[in-house]
Amino acid sequence: MVQKLINEEFKNCTMLTVAHRLQTIIKSDKVMVMSYGKVAEFEAPQTLLKNPKSHFTKLVNDLQKEEKESEIEKKKEELMKNGDKSSDSKSQDSN
Repeated sequence: MVQKLINEEFKNCTMLTVAHRLQTIIKSDKVMVMSYGKVAEFEAPQTLLKNPKSHFTKLVNDLQKEEKESEIEKKKEELMKNGDKSSDSKSQDSN
């Protein structure tokens, strides 16, 4: 919601955004990636993503991997909870 407001209100402005979340900057016109205090890359996100050796591409890939792992963990937890519920109902049915 806040991000949408910023994008709309500052549409025709130059913005410098310091971000630790890729979702915050993925739609920017240009992205500057810093490494060890120096500019490692400065280009449009779509251009950087085309280069598999890009720092930005590596960050995006790492984030996607983390999100997939998180989804798998959530599904495992749901299965465990649902498994516990079904065992409880089976034990109640046998009584």
